[in-house]
Amino acid sequence: RASDPARWTFATGDLFIIDGISEQFGLQFWRQDGSINHNLRTAVLDTNGRVQRIFAGNEWKPEELVAEMVKAAAVK
Repeated sequence: RASDPARWTFATGDLFIIDGISEQFGLQFWRQDGSINHNLRTAVLDTNGRVQRIFAGNEWKPEELVAEMVKAAAVK
């Protein structure tokens, strides 16, 4: 099934660069059955662009994410 460009925006670039960035977040990706699969990471960056927190998988609660976003927004 194709992605809907009205709902999704994908970053792309040189595989070497993508691999380097994804490695820093613990994100892994691989080709499988003609598609690209990946594990899950949700990163919260502070106002200076620094990583506030990385949530692995999808077991986090919305309240946890909101709390991290509030802390990240308060960074000067």
